[in-house]
Amino acid sequence: MRTLPLAVLVALSVIAAWVSYARFDKLRGDAEGAAESLAVVKRDLTEIDRLRRGGARTTAAAVDAPELARELSAAATAAGLHAPPDSEPAAPQRVPGTDYTETPVYLRFDPLTLKQLVAFLHHLHSIDAASRSRRIELAPPQAGARATPTPPGAKPEDLWSADVEVSFVTHAPGR
Repeated sequence: MRTLPLAVLVALSVIAAWVSYARFDKLRGDAEGAAESLAVVKRDLTEIDRLRRGGARTTAAAVDAPELARELSAAATAAGLHAPPDSEPAAPQRVPGTDYTETPVYLRFDPLTLKQLVAFLHHLHSIDAASRSRRIELAPPQAGARATPTPPGAKPEDLWSADVEVSFVTHAPGR
């Protein structure tokens, strides 16, 4: 007679343990998913903060000629160019619906390879994260182009003249 109540009690204990295990297993899976989501959100917030701090200049650090010349010279050296490109900054323009302005700078490259052009633009962006390449126009170099040494290993058919528009983003809160 005592055996039946004890067997029922053991069976109920096993069922309660199984239900508890299943519930906690589901909660553990939910917690792991939430931890992964939190890690993604933290990574995205870090990236947003990095872009916010380094992706645009402040109003005080707007594009000025000496700084632009220094950045262009450093990027040209890193790309293996013998001289920085000719540059012509334009007037800043407000980006509609934002607190930012863009200052277009027009660059003129005489004979260079595509590899040098890409390296220049990459190094310019790594020097100044506020720079954005907006437009690139390529043409065969003209016979009267300024005399620059041909890069080592480059054939004359690998050389291009390039007109590039680079835009510098500046944080400029509305009035």
